[in-house]
Amino acid sequence: MHLYVLTGVLWLVLLGMSRLKVALPRRLLNLSISGITLLLCGYLLLGIDRWMAPDHPGYLFPPGSAVRYTTSEFDVTAHINSMGIRDREFSMKKTPGKKRILVFGDSFTFGWGVALEATWLKLWEADLNRTQGPTEVLNFGQSGRWTQDFLRVAQLAVPELKPDVVVVAYYQGNDLFQAMEHEQPREGVAFDAQPPVYIWQPLQKLLPNLLNPLAATSSEEPLKITPTWLVEATFLLDNYSPEQQERYARFPNPVKHHFERGKLNPGVVDGAIRQSERYAEMNDPQSSRARAGREKVMRDLQAIKALAEKQGATLRVVVVPHRTYLSSKDRAFEVKDLGMAAPPEVPWEAQPSFWEPLEGVPVYWNHSTLAKRAERSKLYFTLDGHFTREGNRAFADWLSTQWQPLR
Repeated sequence: MHLYVLTGVLWLVLLGMSRLKVALPRRLLNLSISGITLLLCGYLLLGIDRWMAPDHPGYLFPPGSAVRYTTSEFDVTAHINSMGIRDREFSMKKTPGKKRILVFGDSFTFGWGVALEATWLKLWEADLNRTQGPTEVLNFGQSGRWTQDFLRVAQLAVPELKPDVVVVAYYQGNDLFQAMEHEQPREGVAFDAQPPVYIWQPLQKLLPNLLNPLAATSSEEPLKITPTWLVEATFLLDNYSPEQQERYARFPNPVKHHFERGKLNPGVVDGAIRQSERYAEMNDPQSSRARAGREKVMRDLQAIKALAEKQGATLRVVVVPHRTYLSSKDRAFEVKDLGMAAPPEVPWEAQPSFWEPLEGVPVYWNHSTLAKRAERSKLYFTLDGHFTREGNRAFADWLSTQWQPLR
């Protein structure tokens, strides 16, 4: 505040000197006035930005935002609370007598494709409240994230929210694949054109609320994923090699129909075109990339474990099954229709040996009973690949039977 006042006084003095025609070089005087004016404008922008700031900066998303996701298989509005996560409102301070569980994960944890109350987290929370007493399960899920991102957010949230348990919802295979690909970003097109990084990033840090269109607004208008997906789908089709075009031509017509109209996540198709061997590679103990990816995942989980224990909490890992390993129907779709190389019946990353570096950490991964249910019910969206409402219910039921009570 003192700097604001001092700058304002200096500006007034220089302006007065200009009016009184004090003996100073005219060019120097004009430059000084212009510089101070620009500085005051900068202060004004900073003041407006701070005024627009929410009470909490948001752990994952702009607080108070609401976005509607529409695809060929679902139409769902996701509401973000004042803490910047997709959950109901809650107090930063724990309620006496109520256990607190933080769950870090990707789109399966976020609840992509279903309403909040139909996500496995909220269904599981209700089960815990019925069987184990007052418990709150907080949703730290965000699409496209993996263990490195979970650690980054946990470093902020765990010390502030002081949970009893930290859960990492490890998406079977996919989190390992992201670790393998960490140094090799997927080719494609940027979703949004932005100014050069050396200009844009400092501005975003300086004026985060002014430059974030969702930071101070709430909207249920459909997210423009259709145009975005359509742009990327068009780019991919235009740049596939003849061999890749031939692979694409063999895809089922419904897949091509929705992909070419921007109604299907391009990553589903592009992954099958460019990375058809990824399931096999992730399950190959001789793969150097798979070993390096596993080491990255374990380092992240060990760091989260240390962070949780420092706050008096414990870490548990819940393995979310990829449909290829759980459902024979979905496995057939990916292998036969999308041309993915078939993984083994029991993936090596689901074996106890994969988790040995996490000594003392309970890992919930045995999906045999869940696999039986997958044969009777549609647990995954056919094209999108995420849990349906039934899939979320089935996973919550399975986890409730596996979960050991908190002490």
